[in-house]
Amino acid sequence: MNANIPQNSPLEPISPKKPIRALFSRAGLAGLVYLAISLTVSTLFLVFYLAITRHFIFMPGITLAASVIPYAFAIPAIFLMMKKQPKMPREKKRFKIRYLLAAFVVCVLLAQIGALMGYGITSALQSVLPIPISDPLQTQFFSLSLWENLLLAGIAAPVLEEIVFRKLILGRITQFGDGIAIFVSAFIFALIHCNLYQFFYAFLLGLVLGGVYCRSGRVLYPILLHASFNLFCGVLPSFLSSLVSEFDPGALLTDYRQALYLLYELIIWLLVITGIILLIRFFRKRFDWFGAYVKNIGTHFAAAASNVGMILLFIASLLINLLNLLSAA
Repeated sequence: MNANIPQNSPLEPISPKKPIRALFSRAGLAGLVYLAISLTVSTLFLVFYLAITRHFIFMPGITLAASVIPYAFAIPAIFLMMKKQPKMPREKKRFKIRYLLAAFVVCVLLAQIGALMGYGITSALQSVLPIPISDPLQTQFFSLSLWENLLLAGIAAPVLEEIVFRKLILGRITQFGDGIAIFVSAFIFALIHCNLYQFFYAFLLGLVLGGVYCRSGRVLYPILLHASFNLFCGVLPSFLSSLVSEFDPGALLTDYRQALYLLYELIIWLLVITGIILLIRFFRKRFDWFGAYVKNIGTHFAAAASNVGMILLFIASLLINLLNLLSAA
């Protein structure tokens, strides 16, 4: 310590852990505010709708409105929370189409891995607990009409979520390195989904979306990537499943719907294999670059995780998970 600076003085050198904890605590609190506003506003909207209509059958567009309206309150709130954090200057670059396509293929691969992890853990829980655990995302896709799914998953969710989690949150927490910032923003993105089915693949997708945002400096590319993924891996399979109640290999030559369903599954597997090849090539060519990101995460992980905001967000997400499980019992 400098002898000219008195102990406990405001000029005393500060441990680097303190500003890191403060920064990521604010990011965690922003995720918590997003969660609180989303749940509160959507619930009040549906309660108001039920009070006016006095029946429990939702008209077309009501679920869509209940999902979108909270952002009118969440985005300004998170902007006000994060605007005091200095935004690091970042050169805006154009992302080549082939790189965006490669990122999409990797997203498909990571989604399959994350989905397997989620289903594995929920299956293990179901074997121990006498509680049915359903996938809320699949329930949503099958409960909405095609046009509602297209608007919600293809436009509203990608645009609004990328503005919140990439532009407003990730864009303001890169002072200590892109690696830890991408990791934390992806973790927050996974926690706010509040279910085990989505947690793992939302986290893995958040890593890719965050990487694309940091490399390009533009939120447009994560929006396009997010929208493409939702449409191809969410809306399209639910639409095909609505056409085919049960896959019948014997009807492939006589029923085009069976053929379409099989074609989609084959394309998914082709993309998974291609994604594995792309990742192997990436690690071979960019191992040093990837290693620097991992080192950055390892250096600041403890400080980024052990703070009030992140802990409160984790507890809130866990409690909502438990409440959802109990309500389904």
